[in-house]
Amino acid sequence: MAENSDVYVVRVTYGIVLVYLVWMIWACSRYIVYFDGQSIIVGYIGWKVTLAINEIESAEKVDIAWLKWGGMGWRIRGLKSIGYITKSGPGIEIQTTRKGRKYTFNCADQHALLSEMKRFQIQVKEKKS
Repeated sequence: MAENSDVYVVRVTYGIVLVYLVWMIWACSRYIVYFDGQSIIVGYIGWKVTLAINEIESAEKVDIAWLKWGGMGWRIRGLKSIGYITKSGPGIEIQTTRKGRKYTFNCADQHALLSEMKRFQIQVKEKKS
């Protein structure tokens, strides 16, 4: 009888792990950067952030080095800096009024996104030296 309960526990554990892995693959399968003039959505299908433009204090071009973030994916630095890092390269950092957080993310066309943000009266800072 004990062997049957052990097999049951193993099967349930494998099932839970399998469901979790399938969810993670789905959640991280597509990267999104979407700005419609009222809000910006950044992140992965199942793990993203939506910021209304009234929550954005400023935006700035940055060069992202994924090693400095400790890897790729959803990254946290001290609860004030959150990164959606897909690679090293061009990115944008947004300073928000939401708990003083900064969101850093990769963006293929920084210039176009920052131009649109500027058009909606979001302060765009010059690149850090």
